[in-house]
Amino acid sequence: MGDSQELSREELISRILQLQETLAEMSNRVESVRKNNGSLREENSVLRDYLENLTMKMSQMTNVGSSGKASKVKLPPPPPKPGKGHTGQDVTYAIKVSDKIGELAQTMGE
Repeated sequence: MGDSQELSREELISRILQLQETLAEMSNRVESVRKNNGSLREENSVLRDYLENLTMKMSQMTNVGSSGKASKVKLPPPPPKPGKGHTGQDVTYAIKVSDKIGELAQTMGE
């Protein structure tokens, strides 16, 4: 009878140690996920700012050439056309979206 009590005590101690190890691993995992979540939130904020700026710039660009009103976006003059008539080539303008994102290329037909 003493041997069975001793065996179960050893099993309990072993199980307790396993559970403590599992708890430590889970705690480390929670901390890792918490850090990753913070990083993703920062990235989402940058992307949200980028999309807001892009939407604003694109709405301003749709005003270019669509009405008689002046646009808020100043585009450089197109390069001179070689020869007469339409060349069929597109002109690309660089537009700064934000300090973090950089420039956005806008292609417009000549």
